[in-house]
Amino acid sequence: MRAVIDTNLLVSGLLWGGNPAQLMAAAQRGTLRLCSSENMMKLELYTDAMLTCDLPQHRLRRGDIVKLVERHVAPDGMEGYSIEVFNAVGDTIAVTVVPSSALEVLREDEILCARPLG
Repeated sequence: MRAVIDTNLLVSGLLWGGNPAQLMAAAQRGTLRLCSSENMMKLELYTDAMLTCDLPQHRLRRGDIVKLVERHVAPDGMEGYSIEVFNAVGDTIAVTVVPSSALEVLREDEILCARPLG
């Protein structure tokens, strides 16, 4: 799960107890991912992003890296992206559309890894 928190909540969680401290503890355990508002803004086209959910129909898993190809906005205002996914040697293995909530920007404190497709 992802959460965007403000500075007051962050400071309260680090200095005092209660619910803010429980949020910080969940983030330290890895069960909650803290995001800045930057992560929730529009993603740049033709850059890489990470899936936040599995897409079993395409054999894709949470954490897989995708290329953002096109941005879409539905009539109800919901934002989404066309994505292209490549295997380790650069062959296209999937092209599909996902909501923006299924994507997350890559961070400098993450590393990429390979996994068998299956």
